[in-house]
Amino acid sequence: MTLTTSVKTCFQKYATFSGQTSRSEFWYFYLSVKGMIFVSAIVFIWAAVIVYVVTLVPAHAAAVRRLRDQDRWVWPILILSPIILVANLFFLAALDDKLYASEPEVFFVVTIIWALPIFRAFWILTGPSAQPAPSDQNNEVTP
Repeated sequence: MTLTTSVKTCFQKYATFSGQTSRSEFWYFYLSVKGMIFVSAIVFIWAAVIVYVVTLVPAHAAAVRRLRDQDRWVWPILILSPIILVANLFFLAALDDKLYASEPEVFFVVTIIWALPIFRAFWILTGPSAQPAPSDQNNEVTP
């Protein structure tokens, strides 16, 4: 699946939490969303917040479909979602606050708190599919 196809598919399935998503479809979509957030943060920090909020539902729907593809329990992503949202908003508020510029230890702790749920989500979502791809060994052509 290509980058544009996966982004189109995930936005077409905006709030579809049923079904499955392949690993390539999920990661292409996830990286494109993070890229949009990064580019909009360079332009204006609150534009990144708007992009984050707009892409929140399709990103979670794709994550739930990815977990279903792995035959995993979907509740961890739904439990981690509010934690990640609060951590992201706290981190964005910390970037605008001048207090953290004078106290780098606090900024370091905020960054760690912000990163932990994201790394946990990566750990959950990077697993292989539950159903392996069909093997090409059965389709060998002998001369």
